[in-house]
Amino acid sequence: MDGNIIEIRDLSYSYPDGTLALQGLSLAMPEGKRIAVLGANGSGKTTLFLCLNGLLRPRQGKIFYRGEELRYDKKSLLRLRSRLGIVFQDPEIQLFASSVRQEVAFGPLNLGLEEREALVRVEEALCLTGTKDLEQKAPHMLSYGQKKQVAIASVLAMRPEILIGDEPTAWLDRQHACRVMELLHEISAKGTTVIISTHDADLAYSWAEEVIVLQKGKLLSSGPPEHVFQAGEMLAAAGLGQPLLLQLFLLLKGKGYILEGAAAPRTPEALAGLLKGGS
Repeated sequence: MDGNIIEIRDLSYSYPDGTLALQGLSLAMPEGKRIAVLGANGSGKTTLFLCLNGLLRPRQGKIFYRGEELRYDKKSLLRLRSRLGIVFQDPEIQLFASSVRQEVAFGPLNLGLEEREALVRVEEALCLTGTKDLEQKAPHMLSYGQKKQVAIASVLAMRPEILIGDEPTAWLDRQHACRVMELLHEISAKGTTVIISTHDADLAYSWAEEVIVLQKGKLLSSGPPEHVFQAGEMLAAAGLGQPLLLQLFLLLKGKGYILEGAAAPRTPEALAGLLKGGS
C-alpha cells in the first residue's frame, strides 16, 4: 500500500440484468497524482467509480482506502463519501438547490460543520472554480459548462482527499472543456488526488501522470502515459488510438530528427524543444 491511496483486489461486479461490468480487477492508485482511467464505452469506468464511492457493492473482491478495507455500514460510507467525492458525467443529476450558493453549501453543512466553517469552505470552492459571480443564480438556469463547474464546487466544498470526475469534458465545447481540465489540474496542485475517466487519448496523455486502461472490466495496462501509450496493440484491443503528439514524436524519432534515448514529450512545446536540441 506504500504511496497508494486506493488499492483494489480481484474486484468483480454484475448488474441485475447479468451484465458483467468488472472482472477480477486488481490495481492501485497512487496518492496525490492526476490519474486517467481510459476505455471504450462499456469498459467499466463508471462502474469502477461507483464501487469506489460505495454506491455499488461488488460481487467479489475488496477495496482498500489508505490500507483500510471499505465497509458498507452507514457510518463507514458517510465517512468515505466525505473523503472521496464524485462529479458525475451529467451535472444536472446532482444539482438540486435553488441557488448555486445553497448547492455548494449543502455538503459541508451536512458534515455537521459549524456554519462559519461551512461558509469558509463555500467561499473557497466558489472562488477556485470561478463560480463566485453565479452564487445567487439558480443552477438550472446556467449553461452546461457552468453547471459542470458548480458540480465540481459542490464536491470541493467537502474538501475531499480524492476528487473523481466521470467524463469531465463530455458534451462541453473546447473552451469549457479546457477550463474544466485546467481547474482539475489546479485542484491536483493543491494536493488532492484527481481521477477522471475518458476515452480521449490525447487528453489523458497531456493531463495525467498515471494512466489505467480497461477493457470489458479487465485491466489491460497501467503506468506513466508516455509508456502506456506506446503499446499500440494493447491500445487497439482497448478501442483506443495513440495520442497524436506521441505519434508525431515516434515518427520524427524514426526519421532521425530526434536523438535516440530522448524521453517522449507531453506537450507540443517539449516536442519543439527536442527538435531544436537535436538540430
